[in-house]
Amino acid sequence: AGNMVGRSLSADLKPDGSSVGLIHPGFVHTVFGTVPGQEKRPGQRDVVESTTGVLQAVGKVTAATTGGFWHGNYGEGVNELDW
Repeated sequence: AGNMVGRSLSADLKPDGSSVGLIHPGFVHTVFGTVPGQEKRPGQRDVVESTTGVLQAVGKVTAATTGGFWHGNYGEGVNELDW
């Protein structure tokens, strides 16, 4: 449902010059759902890695890419995801 909302919002806001991008931060090791001091689970990344990737993905959102779905890829380059 989020992709439909994002696409619809991007179509509605594009005439106003606003761009919309949906960004997947990845599997991030945070305090949500973990016990204090719990080790990272396989595949989890640090918050700093994820944040770097999210900021890189924000940079990909333009008028030409509005409505796109991006994965920050933990600061290792941005990937556009299929809907």
